[in-house]
Amino acid sequence: MADSAASQISPEDDVERLQEQINLLEQEAQKINNKLNNDGFVCRAPAAKIESERQRMEKCMDLAKHYRERIAQLRSDS
Repeated sequence: MADSAASQISPEDDVERLQEQINLLEQEAQKINNKLNNDGFVCRAPAAKIESERQRMEKCMDLAKHYRERIAQLRSDS
């Protein structure tokens, strides 16, 4: 049943949904980047927390890249 519902989503709707996700991911990555560029945070935070934030930012950026590639694929298929 879920497959038939997924197949009914138009490529335009899928692109729009992916773009919204990219925007959210980029906003989150920017928040994390701001935190990591804050000397007060970096001085007080444990090294593990800083590394965790770096990994979160990297995951956001990687997922946004993946979504951009998917959008390019959808646009080339239509």
